[in-house]
Amino acid sequence: MKKEIARFDIHNRSTILTTGKNINVFQIKNIAKYLSLLIIGTLMIGSYANATSVSWTQGLQTITADNEDGSTIARDYYSTIKGGSDNWYCPKYRPSPVTLMVDTDGITRSVPGLDLTELVFDHENYLATSLYNDCGSDRQSTTNLNSIEAYKNSSSYFNNLDITAAGCTLDDDNSENCSVYHGYVFADNYFELYVNGVYIANDDGTFYPFDSSVVRFSVPNVGENGEPRIAIKAIDLQGFGVDTDGKVVNEWGGTIATAYTGLGVEANAQGSNVQLHVGDGGLIARFVLEPTIGDDNDSQENETDIVTNSDWYAQVYAISPIGDKENLDPDTRVVSGDGEAANLDCVKASGNISTVVDNLASCYAAHFTIPSNWFAKSFSPQDNGWPNATEYTASELGEDKNAFCNFTNTTTRSDTTCSSNSNQYDLWGAAQFIWGKNASRDNVMLFIYDPS
Repeated sequence: MKKEIARFDIHNRSTILTTGKNINVFQIKNIAKYLSLLIIGTLMIGSYANATSVSWTQGLQTITADNEDGSTIARDYYSTIKGGSDNWYCPKYRPSPVTLMVDTDGITRSVPGLDLTELVFDHENYLATSLYNDCGSDRQSTTNLNSIEAYKNSSSYFNNLDITAAGCTLDDDNSENCSVYHGYVFADNYFELYVNGVYIANDDGTFYPFDSSVVRFSVPNVGENGEPRIAIKAIDLQGFGVDTDGKVVNEWGGTIATAYTGLGVEANAQGSNVQLHVGDGGLIARFVLEPTIGDDNDSQENETDIVTNSDWYAQVYAISPIGDKENLDPDTRVVSGDGEAANLDCVKASGNISTVVDNLASCYAAHFTIPSNWFAKSFSPQDNGWPNATEYTASELGEDKNAFCNFTNTTTRSDTTCSSNSNQYDLWGAAQFIWGKNASRDNVMLFIYDPS
């Protein structure tokens, strides 16, 4: 009823203003009252809907076509979506299926979270430089630092890194007004980085194998303007491919006949059977304020470092697998009463590919719509109800990958499962692994470091 009155009053006010008829103070106050009620009510409803509205997909998406319209057996993101050549994927590792699924609200969702429906950025031109990756010459040709020792002799390496402007352009007249950061990022499995609302870089790999990256960017002088705002999108791997005999293919060799994705599960071959498992996500990053680059600046924990920890805000936007939709609280985005994801009937069951796919048809994935401006400086994670990130140890997440461990001091960071090493310092400084409240189920995460 209030909406009708408000529309009626607005309409009459418009007519009065157009015709030049008189309007008294009482009418003006009523119009203002109804307008304010309408606006406040609309904002509250919209805010509530954005915070709690969840839609669902069920089972796996089966992918058999090999084209570039979003429904594809993806070698990885770049070769699939950007039409890149074969050196945009790592042929000795498993494929990363990327596709589109329509949820219960009729919304087309990219699975597992890469933007396939409307690519705003040319991601190939924003590839972060490899700190470490296992692909070698099979990936793009770039200098890789495969150890702490290589890093310590890397001054020329850093000088050759591009500096992306995030609010301050370095030139002869302006350099003193800028500050420069370099940063190290390890994501399990993929990340996209924004600084001050500007897209800086994305993972130079997609989901597998594990890699770590180094980035560099300039911002308005920190001494005068304060620290930059950093936003990171991170996605955990999911999906698998099988050959014409229905056997899991863990390496891309051109024999994949069908790929499956959509439920946050991976698969390994167990003889003639398919064995499913649910992996953990994880993100660790450290951003170091220059000007000095190298051992003196990076071997210690600097007060000016920006590091991932529970001070960051974190919100999950895709959750799976879920056995019963009623077990998800859409307000907290926490699954309870469902048990551990790995113990779900749809995940525990093994067998041939047909059996596994049929079993997974009983499980669900929950999707929340990502705000279009989530990375902007104007976006408030506090006002949108984002919780703080959850800290994890490296051992809790099983992060024993070379891309992380090669730059880790196993004496000072004793919570890892990395092999013992003689590294003199930990490149990650005081940074901690962070993710959502459930490292197994939370598939697509958004993180914000808000210095305000």
